[in-house]
Amino acid sequence: MNRFTYLALGVGALAIPGFVDSTYYMRLINWALIVAVLAFALNIIFGYAGQISLGHLSFYGIGAYAAGILMVDYGMSFWLALLIAMLVTAAIGVLVGLPALRLRDFYLAVATLGFAVIVHVLLGRWIALTGGQTGLISIPRPYVLGFELFEDHHFYYFSLVLFLAAFWFTDLISRSAYGRNLRAIRENENAARSLGVNISGHKLLAFAFSTALAGAAGAGYATLNGYIHPNSFTAGHSILFLAVLVIAGLGSHLGAILAGVLTVIVPEMLRSLGDYQLWGYSVVLILVLYFLPRGIAGLISDIVLRVFHLRGSTATDAIEVGPDELEPIARSGFGAPSRFVQGGANTSAPFLNVVQVSKSFGGLMAVSDLSMRVSSGEVVGLIGPNGAGKSTAINLITGVLAPTSGKVDLGHERISGLRPDKVVRKGVARTFQTPQLFEDLTVLENVLVGMNGRRGLARLVARLLPFPAYRREEADAKREAIALLQSLDLARLKYEKAANVPFGQRRLVEIARALATRPKILLLDEPAAGLNDNEARQLKTILRDLAAAGIGVLLVEHKMSLVMEVCDRIVVLNFGQNLSEGTPAEVSRDEAVREAYLGRVG
Repeated sequence: MNRFTYLALGVGALAIPGFVDSTYYMRLINWALIVAVLAFALNIIFGYAGQISLGHLSFYGIGAYAAGILMVDYGMSFWLALLIAMLVTAAIGVLVGLPALRLRDFYLAVATLGFAVIVHVLLGRWIALTGGQTGLISIPRPYVLGFELFEDHHFYYFSLVLFLAAFWFTDLISRSAYGRNLRAIRENENAARSLGVNISGHKLLAFAFSTALAGAAGAGYATLNGYIHPNSFTAGHSILFLAVLVIAGLGSHLGAILAGVLTVIVPEMLRSLGDYQLWGYSVVLILVLYFLPRGIAGLISDIVLRVFHLRGSTATDAIEVGPDELEPIARSGFGAPSRFVQGGANTSAPFLNVVQVSKSFGGLMAVSDLSMRVSSGEVVGLIGPNGAGKSTAINLITGVLAPTSGKVDLGHERISGLRPDKVVRKGVARTFQTPQLFEDLTVLENVLVGMNGRRGLARLVARLLPFPAYRREEADAKREAIALLQSLDLARLKYEKAANVPFGQRRLVEIARALATRPKILLLDEPAAGLNDNEARQLKTILRDLAAAGIGVLLVEHKMSLVMEVCDRIVVLNFGQNLSEGTPAEVSRDEAVREAYLGRVG
């Protein structure tokens, strides 16, 4: 939307109290705005990061009780109580998030549901602090410049400001490099980790941001209602609210707004059903969920895009790159990625040293005393029969698996034992046997995740601040990403969702994404699998250009014609052990290799 649309909506929002005479309906509008703030909060942790939280209404309740107790028992002003409530809920959110970092999907949902049950019990039984089943009463309204927002028509402007602040903050996250990383984590944690994304740090920060915002919504609810009771914050209500958000449209701003409407206003409209109200509400939700898997917001978005013939926007659309900026890179071919390389093309010292590495799973030895080296500007093939331990070797080098014995060095630095994201930041990147793209992100966003991976989390969070320097940094990253895509002849796909990219080009996108991390060493796991002859020839050219740019390449591949043509040396594995090593000509003449794997060559 452009500025004039936002201005028109803002003027309309400010005028709403003038058109609503009923105090009752004004109260519902206030409540809907506050619930929308809670929906924005849940969007951060569930919609963006993909972490299922069935206990978010508990943080809403903690914020409500924290603000209410501070105002009622200690006479604190609402504004200070609001700030403290946000800090308290954020701190508790981090404490809950720490053990939850090891949990995913169903197990995380169960853990957060258990937290919701505990909070409800504590609110009902900690009588000295919360008032127990009596609840907390006489919670005052906020004062603005000495004027109490006692009337609901006046309170509306506070609700609107709180709503707009939550909208702005979540929009800032969704359009930022940090938000892009969260969506990458939601799509595929392993792939995000392989690009240097600190998964635990991103999740923990998402918990903090989300719970702080939920606490703010709770404080708003407490002062709006003037009375709070433990039964308003049950685990059942938390599950229902999550379901409503999914129906409304998970991960979208419009969905959060609709969640406020569905949670507050629709039940009032169904009140005439009496005892059948819950049944009616449930039927509506189930029908919407069945026929609209992307929620009501997704349907509205699709209709708008079709009617106005628009392309769905992304967080990267605001930054345009002119042809003049790409011409030098397009002219120079793939030799230009020297700018994407940490190492130099002229050094002959081995960058990657794998020394007598072994890995056992129980009593099974998957890799035994594996040794090899990959130098800068060198393409080394790693071949062997299926089950020889090639993919296990890649996982050991990249930190996915810890070796049982042996070591992996990058230059003079030990990298074995490091987390995968730290290995990437040291200069080792990889692709996967089956391309693991972030399907719901565009090709350009996939590459930008790789570029963000080499920056620390603190830097990404700092870039949430609307400073010109940070905007320039994001613009520079986009230009660099487009330049990289251009060098691989992928720039035309930059705004295409990764899910829509053909298989052969998915391989190239994954290589581009790995190169965005500026690797010294690139590990390619069967990159030619599924490629046609033209795509295989293109891959061959890319591998040569990578080596010319100074990148050391470890190539795991079954297509022997490609291996023999592009590799400087070949390491052969059999049953997890070194079988042979040498030039392609030497390996092809090795009788042990021919018997174990190659057969007749030529």
